[in-house]
Amino acid sequence: MRSKGKRVRVAAALWLLLGLTAVGCAQGGGGEDIEFEAVLNGTELSDSSGGDPITIDGNEPAELELTMTNVSEEPVTVRYVRFEGEVLNMIFLTYDTAVSIDIAPGDTESVPPVLLDFYDLGGQANGYLRGHVSLYDGDREQLGSEQVFLDAGGDGFSTLSLFNLLLLLATVAGAAWNLLRLSQRRLPPNRMVRAMRFLVIGIGAGLTIAVAFSTLRIWPLSGTMWVLITAVAAVIGYAVGFVLPGADDELVDILDEQDVLDAALDARSKS
Repeated sequence: MRSKGKRVRVAAALWLLLGLTAVGCAQGGGGEDIEFEAVLNGTELSDSSGGDPITIDGNEPAELELTMTNVSEEPVTVRYVRFEGEVLNMIFLTYDTAVSIDIAPGDTESVPPVLLDFYDLGGQANGYLRGHVSLYDGDREQLGSEQVFLDAGGDGFSTLSLFNLLLLLATVAGAAWNLLRLSQRRLPPNRMVRAMRFLVIGIGAGLTIAVAFSTLRIWPLSGTMWVLITAVAAVIGYAVGFVLPGADDELVDILDEQDVLDAALDARSKS
């Protein structure tokens, strides 16, 4: 019973971790003291979409134009402009540039075009990204933010592409190992242990698919969508592991070592 309770707690912890990661990453910081219109390479950020992103590459700087309005009751100073691109709510592309614009309450100021030099874009990201242009004051407090959809023209060896490849290799390796154990009829005899093994594989498959939506330029998934895909894949993996047959002999799988120890302790206490 102790072993079963531990597995239930492990399963609950995995699901809780996945949920907290999604919620925590999706939360933004800072207020909205500044409302602004931003134009990147001649296209307004609000006009970009998952199906029609703004293209950026590392061959020439991008030009960002800002028109900012102070909607607070206090004067503010915009000191920094941050440009970010993300996948799975993780930042794969980030650039900062310093400005110094004082804006009185209710006033509107336009900033001369800000140049964003994506000289190392090739090593960071390649594919569709969800991004943000955010404004910060001197204390790094966020004053305002606006979403943008990007088509990053990196290369095949970018961090994002390698991350996707690593997820794929880890998932394939895990699936191959467990299928080999299945063919040998040496999967753990306990259904919960088998289910947990394939749940992990399902999570890896879901994350791989979610990242591939960006790297294959299909659609930059929102936080809700990639979590949903990963959760569905995890449930499928869990169900598959639960129904697959386990070992049909008395060989002990390494992951069942705790079961053996618990059984030995129980037998010793009874004797």
